[in-house]
Amino acid sequence: MAKKIERVQPFSDLTQWIWWESKNCDRCEKSPEDWNEYEPVPCPIENALMTANSGDWTVSEDIARRMGYREGAYFWPCPEFEKRVEECDAKLRQTSLLLVEKCDKSENSDG
Repeated sequence: MAKKIERVQPFSDLTQWIWWESKNCDRCEKSPEDWNEYEPVPCPIENALMTANSGDWTVSEDIARRMGYREGAYFWPCPEFEKRVEECDAKLRQTSLLLVEKCDKSENSDG
């Protein structure tokens, strides 16, 4: 007899799902910005969430575990999240500008 696959409903409502996806999938390298809704996304977690969104809002226990789901938590980071390269570059540029600004201020101070 095959083991029954348990299903988990990770989100209590649409707002929670949108918030989780915006903080994880939408910023992840595995989720292409030019995604065509008729093609699967490279990430199995996001694919499962898309399927859940159009069905009964449940995912397999395996997907729930992989996405870091914790019962009772409203938000949690995805353990498989990979920051987009351009986000890393933007943060590096911002940090560099702050360092240059700080150095300029210290060189121009009378102290």
